[in-house]
This record gives sequence, C-alpha cells and structure tokens, in this order.
Amino acid sequence: MNKIWKIAIYEFKRHVFQKRFIFSILGIPLFFLFMVGMIFLLVKFQNNEKPIGIIDPGNKIDSTIVIPEAADLDLPVEIIDFSNEDVALAALEEEQIQAYFLLPENYPENTEVSVYFSEKPGDNAYDHFRNLLRANLLQNQSENTINRILEGFNPIIRTPDGLREFSERNAINLALPGIAGASFMFIILMSANYFSAIIAEEKENRTMEILATTVSPYQLMGGKIFGTIGVVLTQVLSWIILLFVAQRIAAGQSDALWLTDPIIKTRTILMVISILVPAYILYVSLITMVGATATNVQEGQQIAGMFIMPLSLSYMFLAVIMENPNSPLSVAISLFPLTAPTIMPLRAAFTVVPTNQLILCVAILILCAGIAIWLAARAFEIGMLRYGKKLQIRELFTRKNRLSS
Repeated sequence: MNKIWKIAIYEFKRHVFQKRFIFSILGIPLFFLFMVGMIFLLVKFQNNEKPIGIIDPGNKIDSTIVIPEAADLDLPVEIIDFSNEDVALAALEEEQIQAYFLLPENYPENTEVSVYFSEKPGDNAYDHFRNLLRANLLQNQSENTINRILEGFNPIIRTPDGLREFSERNAINLALPGIAGASFMFIILMSANYFSAIIAEEKENRTMEILATTVSPYQLMGGKIFGTIGVVLTQVLSWIILLFVAQRIAAGQSDALWLTDPIIKTRTILMVISILVPAYILYVSLITMVGATATNVQEGQQIAGMFIMPLSLSYMFLAVIMENPNSPLSVAISLFPLTAPTIMPLRAAFTVVPTNQLILCVAILILCAGIAIWLAARAFEIGMLRYGKKLQIRELFTRKNRLSS
C-alpha cells in the first residue's frame, strides 16, 4: 500500500507542479469571466441614461413621485413633463430625450399608452415609466401593500407528496443535477489525455523494465490512477472555489433569490456525489486500460475519445426523460453504467427518483468501477513489456498470457 501512495504522490506532483496546470485551472474560469463580462456589456448597452418625456392630458400622473426601492430600478432616468406633442417632438429631434410617452385623456380608464422615439429606447426607460405609473396608482395604499406589489410574487409550487418544491430560491436544486451531468462529460473529456497516457509514456521512454522489477502491476496502476484522479479533482475543486467566490460577488450585485439565498438540498448533493464519484473511477479506469493496450501516447488518446460517445449519445434521450422520467426506457438507461452519470441526474431534475433505484445505480457503478480497475491492471500486466505491438482486448480475459517484447 505504501508503494501505491508513493506512486500516486509522484504522479500528482508531476502534473500539478507545472505551469500548464496553472493555466488549465485559470483558463476555464477566465473564459467564463469573459463571457459574463460580455453579457454585462450587452445589458449595459440595452440601457440609456437620457431623460424620457411624458405628455399627460388628463393630469393624472405625478412625475415627481418617489418610486419605492422595492421597484428595484436598474438605471433610473430623469422624467420631463411636456404640455403638448409639438414641444416633446422638438426635444426628441434635438436629442434632449430618448423617447416620450403619450397617455390618453381618460387614463387610467383607458390604459393604451403611445411611445414615440427616433431610436429604440433603453430597457430602463420602459422599466422606469411602468413603475412610475404603478407608484401613482398605489399612492393611497399602505407601504406594505406598495412594496408587496412592486416586488412582484415568488410562487412556491409543491407536489401533493411534499417531496418536490418549485420556487426561485430552490431553482438550483432543479438545475444542479443537469449541470453536474454535463460537467461530468466535460471532466471526462479533459481527463482522457491524462489517463490515456498513463502507461504509454513509460512504454515510449523504455522505463517499463525498471518499473516491472520494483512494483507489481496492480500497485503501479493503482498509484497512477489515484494520483491522476487527484490531479483532476484538484482542478475541479479549484473551479468550485472560484465559482463560490464569484457567486458571493454576484450576490452583492443582484437581488435574485436563487443567487443571494439559494436552497440546496442535502439529498441532491449526496445523489450527485454518490453517482459521479464511482462513475468517474469507472471511466478513468477504462481509459487507462485503453492507454495500457496502446503502443504510443497518440494512439491511446485517439482510442480514449470513444468513451465520450455514450455520454454524448445519452442526451438523445432527453425528450423521452422529460416526457416520462419513470418509463422503463428511462429507468434502464439511468442504470446502465456508461450512461448513468448523465441520465440519472437528468431524471432527478424532472422527478423524484426512488431511493432503491439510486442505491442500485450506485452499487452497479461501484461494481463496474472495481472490474474496470482490475482490467486496467490486467492490461498493464500482460502488455507491460510489449513495444510496438498492440495488445488485443480479448487477451485480458485469457487465463494464460505470455509476455513478448
């Protein structure tokens, strides 16, 4: 066991203490940061700081009324009262205002409002105008009533059995399983290069003879698999920490309940972890097995790519799962070990998966992961001294094998 950990620590340090590893950790968050920045810029460009004009023939609107904070105006604008359309149109043509709103004489009985502009007004202009009308209509109401109406409503929908609840605060519980499944596919794709080259590298630089005389095949494969898993988990943990920091920063800039005060159920977290951890070990062990049968690093990486196919193809059943997540087909593919990491979380997003099915899924994944580790070690044991000769998969299941160089 001591040799396994020594190999694991060496493999971990060999990858982590490299400049490229730092770049790989920061690369994805920086990309998402760039995308978020672009979104904020687009939102900013949709707003306009210029004043807006109002023509109120019936004198029913007080443009100086204070709009309560509950309205949560994104970018307030100045409001200018105009006595007639000619004056407002002149101000619009001189670009003193971005638009003007014309109310009907019998407002609020008639709520048909006309808006005039040369270029499309900012979204904040419409938002400010709507909240101005609401504040005027509610000015005789109590403060609690005004705040309640301007804040809007946050409906909470529960199933009769009480196991499912839908609200803005727990929206993350619905999204997390699907995000976890998609992230799993990305992590496997990222891991393929690491694990497919675990043994092929030693074959290429001819250090296999030394390794074969110092450690057993199972110790070497176990150490390399656990060490490389540690590398990938370090990357994932770094991303989670950066994501948490980003969430705390974003929460200070937003009033969205799913961001500022999210509810994440323990059942959801346990389900995701209990499924994805053994599934990850299963996949990386299979990819390592392929790397052990390959004659060089490039060949191993090319063959390892085929393991992404079951994860990608599983999304073809998305419509079936959404329509009937408890159908025999949905249950079957959620228990199949190669599609379980994506399908089972998707089912959990649309229904309450029975506990016995979750336990069965985890048990199947653990069993298959153990078999995959054995196959990876077996592939190394049979082909560790073969140079330039490809190991056939069927040879892993024969009782007697002869090493050849």
